[in-house]
Amino acid sequence: MRALVFVYPIDIDLKQFQFKKDDYIIAVDQAYNDLEKLNIHVDLLVGDLDSIDKSLDLSQVNTYKLNEEKDETDSYIALKQAYERTNDVLMIGGLGGRRIEHFYAHTRLFDKFPSLTIKNAYTTIYTLHKGIYKIKSDHYISIFAYEDAIITLKNFKYELNKYKMNIYDTIGISNETKGQSIIEVHKGKVLIFESKK
Repeated sequence: MRALVFVYPIDIDLKQFQFKKDDYIIAVDQAYNDLEKLNIHVDLLVGDLDSIDKSLDLSQVNTYKLNEEKDETDSYIALKQAYERTNDVLMIGGLGGRRIEHFYAHTRLFDKFPSLTIKNAYTTIYTLHKGIYKIKSDHYISIFAYEDAIITLKNFKYELNKYKMNIYDTIGISNETKGQSIIEVHKGKVLIFESKK
């Protein structure tokens, strides 16, 4: 089973999205409005419900209602619910809109949920830990230290050899693979952005 956590704003074309039969779908607050418009069944609605269209009937919706004042974000609580069900979790949306601080908060979620992947129409974000990873992509690949790291990049447009990358480094932005490429994380953890060209 895969858990899909939808977070506003959702900028992907949901009509074209490849849903699986056993997907467990969680809507975070305002994202429910978009899913409901397309008659996409939601297994769990999480949030304080302050952004839900008032005309929608929630009486038949499994809801995890939160207080408006809380110590954790709606997205964090939704991800906790997702990971209680499966380790295969994809967060869709939540990377744009007027509240850019929410995007930043979402990038901090990898600390608590290391296997998380976040995706919107243009970018996929995930983390890599110590290990060797093969990657082949026609997207821009940007690599940032999530914590201080040592990395090697082979068969990239811009290669690195045991580079000590700290959390303030921007050297890893907008790289490109040359066929089958290798990212080796010798130490630490890195944040990967795969962005469409």
